[in-house]
Amino acid sequence: MIRSRTKAKRRPTPEVDPIAFVKLAREFYNLAERSSDLEASLSKPLYFLYFHALELAFKAFLRSHHVPTSELQKKDKGHTLTVLYEDCRKLGLVIGPLDQFDIGNIVNMLQLANEYQGLRYFNPDLKSLPTLAWTRETVGELITTLEAKLGVVASTPGPATKLVFVWGKPE
Repeated sequence: MIRSRTKAKRRPTPEVDPIAFVKLAREFYNLAERSSDLEASLSKPLYFLYFHALELAFKAFLRSHHVPTSELQKKDKGHTLTVLYEDCRKLGLVIGPLDQFDIGNIVNMLQLANEYQGLRYFNPDLKSLPTLAWTRETVGELITTLEAKLGVVASTPGPATKLVFVWGKPE
């Protein structure tokens, strides 16, 4: 058997429109909001939803400044809120006069909480978290700011990126 010595070509990363990121951030945020009355029993999943909403919102901001999608997938950025936030700040992200206090602290605390996938699994080193109310308010302000910047309203259709078939159970 002859094996090819050529490396498999990696598919190029398609560029994702910033609106797609911010609309998905809004979806995660809205799900967390709808579940907030259950916060005592669902606090970890809610923090995870807010964490992911932040990640997507930062990526929306970076894409709106023409940062390539492939750059957002690199190991040093990927799911690291602190790096994504710092990159956004360098590009001028501002949501209010107390950004560094509000969003900066939320980002740092959620990043620490997520060490070793700590928002998805048990993290024995977890020592502190921001309140869900503070997290909710800050993430909501960020998404609202980005939606305004990108001209997104509830009725704005997302960019057509692909077709997905969803199949129901056969009857």
